Amino acid sequence: MKDELRKLESYDEKLKGKLLDIQCRSMKYNLIFTGLQEQRDENCEMKIRQFIHNEMKITKPLEFGNIHRFGKSESRKLRPIIARFQYHSDLDVVKKAGLHLRGTYYGVNGQFPPEIEEQRRKLYPIAKQARKEKLKVVMKRDKLYINEKFVKPDEIADESEHKDIKTKNDDLDVIDLPGYKFVMKNRSHLNRVKSGGIVLGFKESLSDHISVVETDSKYILWFKIDKHVVKLQQDILCGIVYIPPENSVYCVGDPFSEIKVNF
Repeated sequence: MKDELRKLESYDEKLKGKLLDIQCRSMKYNLIFTGLQEQRDENCEMKIRQFIHNEMKITKPLEFGNIHRFGKSESRKLRPIIARFQYHSDLDVVKKAGLHLRGTYYGVNGQFPPEIEEQRRKLYPIAKQARKEKLKVVMKRDKLYINEKFVKPDEIADESEHKDIKTKNDDLDVIDLPGYKFVMKNRSHLNRVKSGGIVLGFKESLSDHISVVETDSKYILWFKIDKHVVKLQQDILCGIVYIPPENSVYCVGDPFSEIKVNF
C-alpha cells in the first residue's frame, strides 16, 4: 500500500512538473508591462507601441499577437498589460531595452506561472546584488546561475523565518558597521528584557554635517543636516518617529500631541 502511494505521489509530481513546463512554454512569447496609465476604452496595442517607441527608444517594427490588460479592475490600482510577440527576437529586443526604464515607475518582465514567479521573487535580491558586484547573472525560469554556478534553493534565506522580528536595544548595545556611525535613543537605558528604541545611522564622512537635536520626547529623534551638504540656504531638520500601538504599555497620553509640541 505504501509503495502504491509513493508511486502515485511521484506520478503526481511529474504531472505537476509537466504542467508547469507547458505553462512556461505557452508564456514564452509574453511580456508584462507595468506602470502604464489606464483609460476607459483604451487601445492597448497602440499604447504599447507608443510606449516602446517613446520610453524604450525602439524604432524597429515589431509584430504582436494579442495585447490586453489583465486582472480585476480597481480604481486605485493600475492593471498590467500583457503583450504576446509573434517573434522571440522582437521580445529580446524589448527586454534588452529595459535599461531605459531604470529609475522610472515602469517595468517590463517576462510572464511565468505563479509557482515559478514565487521562486523568482526570492531570487531577485540575490541576482540584483550579484549584478552590483559585476558578476555574471543568468536566471532561467526559477533557477539562478551566478558566474555559471547554480545557486541552490536551500542557500536562499527563507523570508518566512524573518517575519515579525523586531530589533530591540538598550544602552549596553553597540552597533558596529565599518564606515558608519550610529546614534541611539533607547526606551530603556538598561533592562533585562530589551524594549526597543530609535536608531539613526549615517556614514562617518558625514559626521561633521549631521547633528542630533536633544529633546525629552521618547517618540522622536530629531537631527539636522548641514545646509552646505545639500546646497541649500538653511539646514534641514529631520525626525525619526516611533508611534506605539494604542494597546501598548508604552503608549502614554497622546503621542501625536507630544510630537507636535516637542519642537
